[in-house]
Amino acid sequence: WEVNADVDIRNTFLVFDVGHWARNIPIPNGQYNNDGTYFRLGYDRNILGKDPEKNMLFVGLRYGHSSFSETMNWVDSLSGYDASKIAVARTIQNPSLSSSWAEIVTGIRFRIWKELWMGYTARMKFFPGLNKNEPLVPYDVPGYGLTYKRPWWGINYQIYWRIPFTKPAYAKSKKP
Repeated sequence: WEVNADVDIRNTFLVFDVGHWARNIPIPNGQYNNDGTYFRLGYDRNILGKDPEKNMLFVGLRYGHSSFSETMNWVDSLSGYDASKIAVARTIQNPSLSSSWAEIVTGIRFRIWKELWMGYTARMKFFPGLNKNEPLVPYDVPGYGLTYKRPWWGINYQIYWRIPFTKPAYAKSKKP
């Protein structure tokens, strides 16, 4: 899940996203688990200008940060000299990891009804900072994605509810 919030300051939007991400991936004879939270902080610039309905076509930048843990469990089957098999359960953990990255974003947002908007954000993610001295090299970073994909891209489809602090132009009634 992910929650987004932004503040409109003269057609520039200060943006904050926060989310949770978990993966459970089966591997041969085992399981990889990843669980963590992330946030992104940045801004968007509406290149449509002053649209009276507050529709947007935007570009922007983000700083992303994630805190997460990961575990890999598997079973080794060792063959003995007497043709018997020995199964040994193995576990590798990274209990406390963090990563940061940068993003360039673009997207659209359009008014559907009253204060309800829909849209998407496409993002190109760069420079994930990872600590590779851990027992398990991080495979997947919450909010970023697969660590071996650099740069990495993503897309979010979103539904927005606008909380107006002033009466918007499209809601004002025109007097004759």
